[in-house]
Amino acid sequence: MEDKRNQNRGQQKPNQNRDRRNNHNNRDNDYDTKVFTTQLVLHEPEKDYQTLADHVKNYTHFLVKDKNNKVTTHQLRILFNKAIKQDEPKDVWKLEIDLVYLAGRNDSNKVFKGLTETLTRLIRGVRDEKTLENFKEFFKMLVAYHKYNEKFNANKF
Repeated sequence: MEDKRNQNRGQQKPNQNRDRRNNHNNRDNDYDTKVFTTQLVLHEPEKDYQTLADHVKNYTHFLVKDKNNKVTTHQLRILFNKAIKQDEPKDVWKLEIDLVYLAGRNDSNKVFKGLTETLTRLIRGVRDEKTLENFKEFFKMLVAYHKYNEKFNANKF
């Protein structure tokens, strides 16, 4: 009886390895963007700037790591250029339209979809001049770290 147990321990069901790989791949395709709370990004970024910078750096590393499913600097710059032109918080909703349009053009890109959801949540949190300015600074940081990771870390994946 005990010999049978020992024999079966080393054996795995054929689908078991595939399931483990799929779970691993799902973890690789997800990034917890809930760290980018409206409190951290829009209301008090200077209070915990280093934490915000670390989260952005890690997130942009995630955005560029998969060559077939990544967000390009060009895509971010299109949105960033429109974001910095926003002077009134009441007009920032227009960015959401451009964001959704780009997401539609990249409908198979799950990474871009995640970015869209994150930026949409933050856009909807912009209420006044201060939160608009903080959103622009966050976006500037996102573009800068994205470019850095794209240039210097893309070859390591």
